[in-house]
Amino acid sequence: MRAVFGGLALLCLAGWLFARTAGAAAATEATDAATTRAQGYATTAVAREASVEAGRLVVVPKSFADAVQRDVAGDATVARIRVWDPSGSLVVSTDPEDRVGKGAGASLDLRAALRGGSDATVAQATFTPLSGDATSSDTLVQTFVPLSLRAGDRPVGVVEVDFVRSRIVSAWWERLSIALAAAAAIFAALFVVFMTRDAAPVAAPLKKVEPPDTAPTIRHDYRATVSSGDRGWVVPSSDSPPPATSVAELEAATTRIAELEKALERAADENEQVRSQAASKEQDIERLRQETTERVAALEEQMKAEDPEVEALRAKLAQAESRAAEAESLLSTAHEQLAAAHTQVGDTLVVDAGEGVEAEDDSASEPAVDLEPSVEPEPTDPTDLIAVLEARVADAEARAQHAKEEAMQLSPEASDLRMRLARTAARKKMGSVG
Repeated sequence: MRAVFGGLALLCLAGWLFARTAGAAAATEATDAATTRAQGYATTAVAREASVEAGRLVVVPKSFADAVQRDVAGDATVARIRVWDPSGSLVVSTDPEDRVGKGAGASLDLRAALRGGSDATVAQATFTPLSGDATSSDTLVQTFVPLSLRAGDRPVGVVEVDFVRSRIVSAWWERLSIALAAAAAIFAALFVVFMTRDAAPVAAPLKKVEPPDTAPTIRHDYRATVSSGDRGWVVPSSDSPPPATSVAELEAATTRIAELEKALERAADENEQVRSQAASKEQDIERLRQETTERVAALEEQMKAEDPEVEALRAKLAQAESRAAEAESLLSTAHEQLAAAHTQVGDTLVVDAGEGVEAEDDSASEPAVDLEPSVEPEPTDPTDLIAVLEARVADAEARAQHAKEEAMQLSPEASDLRMRLARTAARKKMGSVG
């Protein structure tokens, strides 16, 4: 494996070198093409709007901006355009952030362009695009070309055209070189690891010891001592070896052990299933408990809403029961008074019978006289008292019958009320148990 990883590392390293070379060539070609375009822009867009007055380069900003918008704005790779005079001062620029008159110093690029050549550099800069968008920062390819008012004339200034590097140079070669460098590093590390492992001493391989066909014969001295009363006896030792264990028995034992292991695995699976089912049932019980609690709460709310009706039924039932009890009490009182009246009437009749016998005896001895006319019985007369009591008993029985009829009328409502109360008590009991 170390040879494979070493070869892959070398191959990736070679690819990285090729990618770097190809990327550099592509960047040089793109820079040359950008310099050519910059020369064209300097000849067309800038030279038409430039002039020399009193030995100084003059460019009207408004005309320069119109020319740039007409001839250069369509090129999305151009970031900005600047015009410098031979002394290194800025004459005009497309970037509003630039200050006209600032000096570029003794720049080698400016001096090369003033001598009729051209140069390009790569730098990170902040600029305002030609489209007028927000200020951005990017890597620019700055090209410097000479500015001549007529062909063959001496340069009167320098035109700087800056291009966005990511738009003129493809980043594919750079990404490929990074990937190949990372792969070469990884394969090199693996190569080192395998080299180190191969250099370490190798332990001698272990030899596999095959079990014998039969178990080894072991001689045992079986001896036991048993006490019995005052005497003891010793079992003589046996020199006969135990029965040998065959390979078939060992295989059978191994098979049995494997079966027991499988049985243990099945038991563990069943135990896991039982636990999962128990957890599921606990979840169901908890859900039913929550539903029962919600149902009891709803029933309690319903009972609270039905409280006026229940209270009215309870009042009617209590009124009917009190009236029935009053009627029964009056009836029992009337029966007691009637019994007392009957007892009193019986005593009075006995006394009246004795007085009648005496009167007959007197009438036999004395002459007959005229009897006084009969008078109406007094209120204390037993007969009148019995009539009064019988009237009271009849009135009490009528009132009791009326109370029973009202109780019979209220019995369905009372039964319904009792059933509702019983169901509510049962539901509350079930909720408290849950």
